[in-house]
Amino acid sequence: MAETAPLAPEETLDPEDWEAMRQLGHRMVDDMLAYLGTLRNRPVWQNPPGEVRAHFNAPMPLEPQPAGAVYEEFLQLVLPYALGNAHPRFWAWVPGTGTVFSAFTELLAATINVNTGGGDNNSAYFVERQVVNWCKQVLGFPEQASGILTSGCSSSSLVGLAVARNTKAGTTCAARESAPPAGRWCSTPRRRRTAPSRRRWRCWDSAATLSAWCPRARTSPWTWALSSRPSRLTGLVSNSPELELVAPVSLNVVCFRYLAPGPDEPALDALNRQLLIELQERGLVAPSGSTVRGKYILHVAITNHRSRREDFELLVRETLRLGRALADAGSC
Repeated sequence: MAETAPLAPEETLDPEDWEAMRQLGHRMVDDMLAYLGTLRNRPVWQNPPGEVRAHFNAPMPLEPQPAGAVYEEFLQLVLPYALGNAHPRFWAWVPGTGTVFSAFTELLAATINVNTGGGDNNSAYFVERQVVNWCKQVLGFPEQASGILTSGCSSSSLVGLAVARNTKAGTTCAARESAPPAGRWCSTPRRRRTAPSRRRWRCWDSAATLSAWCPRARTSPWTWALSSRPSRLTGLVSNSPELELVAPVSLNVVCFRYLAPGPDEPALDALNRQLLIELQERGLVAPSGSTVRGKYILHVAITNHRSRREDFELLVRETLRLGRALADAGSC
């Protein structure tokens, strides 16, 4: 009888050593809980130094890398230089800040790695439908209303705008080519506008739009939280003669600037631009910058559930300290 050649080992993406992977997973959970629990003691943001940037220009490895080594690379080169949006004093733009349990649920979702596009043939479909129904109840939407869960505000805003456009314009995708042209414009800080037309669509802050279109949302817990925290910062800014509140605070965004005695508007703009850089690069706080009514301002978007009164007090205190130092140094 002819000898049978040995079978080649079958390939798999599962770990060869399940126990070692279990231990690594436990370590990851412990490390991330420690990281989140000590965020307040860390800089809000750190600019990746040259050696970190250079590391990510390395050629592609041709051999598999040990999972433990990949995790060490994450700890040393990725985690310390993240955007910082989980930090209590991050108020630049509106990224989510995450929660501990949401990190755990990401593990659960990635483990089953399910696709909900196939209809009601798996449990994830029913979870999505239940969450949508709960949202409808909170907002007072009719029972026949429908919805989907998206990966974030950007994709949901695009879906919402598309639905609103088709509904208000009385058209569908198939009939869009024959529909009247629609214009759109954004708010003043973005300084981007199209020509007026018979139909206009304006881009608003999602939470402000929700509050305006659905009065019930104004009394929801998250809307209350958004309105109470900005009011704290607004009070601190209004009580300081060296700070100017540049725009009314209608929901969760506070726009203000440092006022140095004497300089003209271009000089004040230059001072506040440098002030923003100093605040960010020192890792103290992270607002963003914008231009409102021709004035360069610090733009504080408060959606962070970790922010406390002490964080806003630190923001005002450091703004005054650094603003005075820049004015004395002749930055304006």
